[in-house]
Amino acid sequence: MELVQSYLNEVSRFLAEEQRKDVLPDLRDAIEEEVFAVSEEAGREPTEDDERAVLAGFGHPLKVANRYQPQRSLIGPELYPAYRQTLRVVLSTVLAGFLVVALVLAHVQDWTIGPWSLFWTGIEIVLWVAFIVTLVFVATEYSGERFNWYENWRPEMISPGTLGVIDRSDVLTNLVSEGVFLLWWNDVLVFQDFFPAFDVSLQLSPAWDAYGLPLNALFGLSFLLHVYVLVTGVWRRQALVAEVALFVAVIAVGVVLLFAGDLVLVEGEFLNEHGVANVQRVVKVTILVIAGFTAWDIWISVKMLLGRPI
Repeated sequence: MELVQSYLNEVSRFLAEEQRKDVLPDLRDAIEEEVFAVSEEAGREPTEDDERAVLAGFGHPLKVANRYQPQRSLIGPELYPAYRQTLRVVLSTVLAGFLVVALVLAHVQDWTIGPWSLFWTGIEIVLWVAFIVTLVFVATEYSGERFNWYENWRPEMISPGTLGVIDRSDVLTNLVSEGVFLLWWNDVLVFQDFFPAFDVSLQLSPAWDAYGLPLNALFGLSFLLHVYVLVTGVWRRQALVAEVALFVAVIAVGVVLLFAGDLVLVEGEFLNEHGVANVQRVVKVTILVIAGFTAWDIWISVKMLLGRPI
C-alpha cells in the first residue's frame, strides 16, 4: 500500500521522533483495517481508490498528528505542528536568502565577513525569525482562528513515492557545511586574524584554479537540494538520486585534487620545509575525511533507494 506509506511518512513529519515508533504502527493498522473492510465489502482486492477513500476520512496528515500533541500554554496542539513546519520553512528560506545575498554582495561590492560575525549574524536571524513566527501563531491561537486548509485537503495531494522522513540533524549538518564552504570559496568568509597567534599565511595553490565554477555548481546545487529536503521533511526518490549524483561528483573532484600536487601555498617564519610538507598532508587528509563522510552519506542514500533498513 504505497499511498498509505506515503501518508504515514507525511504524518511522521509532524511528530516528535520519540512518538513515531508508538504512533505510526497503530495508525497503519487502523488505516489498513479500514481499507480491507472497504475492499471486502466490494468483493475484491484493495485498490488505490480504496486507500484514497479511507485516507480522505482520516484527513490532513497534520490534523492526524495533532491528536497526539500535548497541550501547550501559548500554542495549542491543533496549531503546534503547523507552527513547527512554518518555522522550519521560513528559517530555511531566510537563511538560504541570506547566503544568496552575501554571495551577490561579495561579487558586487567585495563584501566580506569574519567567522564570528557570520556566527552571530546567523544567531540574530534565527532569533528574529523565531520571534516573528511565534508571535503570529500565538496571536492566531488566542484569536480563535484556524487554518481551513485542513478541510480542503485531499489524498491526491500526497506526493507518491516518499521513502522516509529525513534525519534533520544530518540535513542541517550538510546545509551548514555547504553554506560555509560556498561563502569561503567565494571569498565572503575570511579567516584573516581568526588565529592571530599563528604567523602563517595559507593560500590555495593554482591546482584549484580549474575547479572554481564546478565546485560552486556542485555545492550550490547540493545546498539548494538540502533546503528543499528540509522544507518538505521527507526523502523522495528524485531527491535521493540527485543527492547521490552530486556527492559522487564531489568525491571525484576530491580524488583528482589528491593527485594534483601541492594544494596550498604556505608562508611562515617558523615553518621549515618539513613543516610545510606537514601542512600539505593535513590538507589532503582533510579532503580524505570529507570524502569518507560523503561516501557514507551516499551509502545511506543508496540503502534507502533500495528499500533496505537504515
